[in-house]
Amino acid sequence: MKNRNLLTSIILRTTITITIILSVWASLVFFAIINEVNDEIDDSLDLYCDYLISQKKQGKEIIETQTNSNNVFFITPVDINTALSNQKSYYRDTMIYLYDKMETEPARALTQYFIDEGNRAYKIEIFTSSIEKKDLIETIAWWLFTLALILLLTIIIVYVWIYKKSMKPLYLLLNWQKNYNLGKKNQPLPQMSSIKEFQELYIATNQSTQRVEKAFEEQKNFIGNASHEIQTPLAISINRLENILNQDISEELAEEIVKTISTLEHLTRLNKTLLLLTKIENNQFLEKENLSLASIVNNSMEVFKEIYEYKSIKSSIEVESDLNVNINKTLCEVLINNLIKNAFIHNIENGEISIKIYSNKIVFSNTSKSNELDAEKIFQRFFKESSSNSSIGLGLSLVKSICNNNNIKLDYYWQNNLHNFCLCFFKC
Repeated sequence: MKNRNLLTSIILRTTITITIILSVWASLVFFAIINEVNDEIDDSLDLYCDYLISQKKQGKEIIETQTNSNNVFFITPVDINTALSNQKSYYRDTMIYLYDKMETEPARALTQYFIDEGNRAYKIEIFTSSIEKKDLIETIAWWLFTLALILLLTIIIVYVWIYKKSMKPLYLLLNWQKNYNLGKKNQPLPQMSSIKEFQELYIATNQSTQRVEKAFEEQKNFIGNASHEIQTPLAISINRLENILNQDISEELAEEIVKTISTLEHLTRLNKTLLLLTKIENNQFLEKENLSLASIVNNSMEVFKEIYEYKSIKSSIEVESDLNVNINKTLCEVLINNLIKNAFIHNIENGEISIKIYSNKIVFSNTSKSNELDAEKIFQRFFKESSSNSSIGLGLSLVKSICNNNNIKLDYYWQNNLHNFCLCFFKC
């Protein structure tokens, strides 16, 4: 469904409603006018008919004629039974030819039967000029359309003015909420309105904001405390096991201790990554600065080349245009490090890694033992594309979370036997 703002929606509904009302009203006005005109003409025909019948019953000779009032009448003898069976007056709309004007015009006709003093039956038909109903319809329609248009424009102008004056507090509040940043110092709420409903909305917004801020602080403290409480015992356990490992112990026990240390180190990395994910999703990395991504990519590449030197992986960085992005430095380094580390971990010996930096995006490409991956699954938590013990299955999930919270478009695709991860920072 297409979104419309409140003012547009109200104006549209008002326009439709007024159009329907005016159309119905115009129809009623037209029929009321026609009925009133017909009543007046019918009364005139009745009077003229009574006069002619009276003259006929008195035995006076009546010549069929067309009077100056555009009246035409015909008196025709009929069977007495016909006259007795038609005692009512019949009115109808018809056309009449006016000899003096030499043209046909709309007319109103009256037909009536009567019996004179000599018991002779007659049918009298009287025609009189009427209004041109087609012209009347066009005239009424034109004036009603003009009236409706003026009325509608007036209503819309008045309504827009009233709406903007009345709804100003709401838009001030919406603008404040758009600029609100959780965990940062924000502008105070706009001055409260004198309208009761807006006062209640302001109070509810303020209370809700305070609850969210309180929950945010409590969660932030909990995460910090949890990190310390978990990491400290893990570090102590690893240290104690390393001390035992330095003692005179059997080779079999030493192997078990090494395995245990490896498991604890894996748990340590997992805990740190999960805590980092939680902080990212709770928007706890608020400080941003303008960073050169080429510099961060170069530094990260040098570190991982040294770590994975034994794989003899060929790496290249192509900078077509330096890319500067306003982002939190810690998150940016985590983002770049994870993608480069991922390219090294899942690569083959003597493989290739290529990084291309454009004015609006970065593309990471690497060879791998595996073929095309499922683009919907690789960013899920704990998804592993290989059985590598060095992977905890959260690297790409962490990348996805950072991208989502910084409006960065992340795409994966398989091309030329290479895995490609594209970070699009601006319109691509």
